[in-house]
Amino acid sequence: NAAGTRMIVGSTSDSSIKEYHLSTGFDLSTASYDSSNSLGLGRIDGVAFNSDGTKMYIVSYSNASIHQYSLSTGFDISTASSVGSYDTSSLTTNMRGVQINNNGTKIYTISDNDDQIEEWTLSTAYDVTTASHESSTAVNAQANNAQEFCFNGDGTKLFVADETVASGTIFQYSLSPAYDTSTMS
Repeated sequence: NAAGTRMIVGSTSDSSIKEYHLSTGFDLSTASYDSSNSLGLGRIDGVAFNSDGTKMYIVSYSNASIHQYSLSTGFDISTASSVGSYDTSSLTTNMRGVQINNNGTKIYTISDNDDQIEEWTLSTAYDVTTASHESSTAVNAQANNAQEFCFNGDGTKLFVADETVASGTIFQYSLSPAYDTSTMS
């Protein structure tokens, strides 16, 4: 969450998401386990939220869809209920990460199958069922096994974590305009 007092991670071993509370914001040494929620999607590789934590997006390596959940209490995974999904199988599989822009009009995935970032436009903000494909941007010139990615706060920088290059490397890209992955350099 914005205060750094809640951390939600996907589990590849038991197909659940896990919530931790941090008594000091952004200090992992103060994390304590709170709860888990099994979603029945197979392994969970990527989790993203809107700014108030009332909408959650999940991708699974074993399921070629972006899944959306509504949370009645922000960032409280025990209140998550499914509200739909978007099938990505015609464009990408083996997704490792998902991100959403600040105003909910774009959603992104990364795959280690093709080391590409896929960008979709949401015609209704924060509603993944209204997605339409915008662009595909390869990162395989740098990353050989892309695992996760994230934007900085204003969408002008993108960071990609790779598993195999130099035993794990993070690549940084600039974007102009912001959140437009087709402009990555």
